[in-house]
Amino acid sequence: MDHRLSLIPIGLLLSCDALADAPDDSDVFALARAAVTLSREEEATSVWPGMAELDEGFVIVTPDYETAYCFDAAPGFVLTTEIDSLDCKAHRRKRIFPQQIQASLNLFGAEETVMTSGPGALGQTLTDWQLLFIHERFHQWQSTLPDYAVTVSALDLAGDDDTGMWMLTYPFPYDGPAVNERFAELGRELARLFAAKELSPKDIDRYRSLREKAFATLSDAERRYAEFQLWKEGAARWTELAVADVLANSELTDTQRFAAAADARRGQIQEILNKHSFASAQRGLFYALGAAEWELVERIDPTWRERYGDTARFVMDSALTGDGDCRSVAGC
Repeated sequence: MDHRLSLIPIGLLLSCDALADAPDDSDVFALARAAVTLSREEEATSVWPGMAELDEGFVIVTPDYETAYCFDAAPGFVLTTEIDSLDCKAHRRKRIFPQQIQASLNLFGAEETVMTSGPGALGQTLTDWQLLFIHERFHQWQSTLPDYAVTVSALDLAGDDDTGMWMLTYPFPYDGPAVNERFAELGRELARLFAAKELSPKDIDRYRSLREKAFATLSDAERRYAEFQLWKEGAARWTELAVADVLANSELTDTQRFAAAADARRGQIQEILNKHSFASAQRGLFYALGAAEWELVERIDPTWRERYGDTARFVMDSALTGDGDCRSVAGC
């Protein structure tokens, strides 16, 4: 499919103070279409250029229905003529997924599709909802990387599950005493580096040493799962932060709300790393650990995003070696 957006003026998109404070789900289609536009704007694609090439379709979940917008065909859905004011097709089916959802799923082929409820249903401000929509669009882009499905399968973590739910339900030792002790120590050190204005090679070496000790508490399969979560979810959370930063420092209007969102995300990451362990944060700790690690990698080697989709993915440790230009690390 080669759909093209009827672009919503970006100035209008970014001047939605009232919506940001009190999102209205009466026209989630318009909000989602605007979020797709935002994800394809130069400011967002400067972080991940490949996101500009993604299909524009998405699925909106309401209490009774799931509606797939802007697809030529949507297997399992029925073309509806009830919505005749749109400039793209709408297909509908009775709701199957939870009424409150924000995810990227394999619905119509190898490339994943963003499925979401409205910001009001999710209890999110418009700004957070937009950034989380971009988070899911990033997952959609991940699914288009060369050999992605083959590489994920080669992790050998799914067992008999062919739905992808293993990514959420894998029996990781979240309550293991040694795992919690070592990863809590790792999180506190990462929080310190995440907040530091300058990094030194000694800082990176110490962090890598602590990381090796933390991962030594895991089995080989658990290590593969952890690295995959850091690669996948950590980078998606980092993308929220990076896009918010770019928008906050752009020439566009009403950028304050993105600056506030970026600050809030930094604070949340800091708090989780400093105060939580796997026992309390469960799988959510991977998001904070991964986002902060990718921020370290960004400071060590700003060219890392060019290699993110290489076949040697799913292993964060190799990205922390500092083999790039190290221009942000004193003494490199």
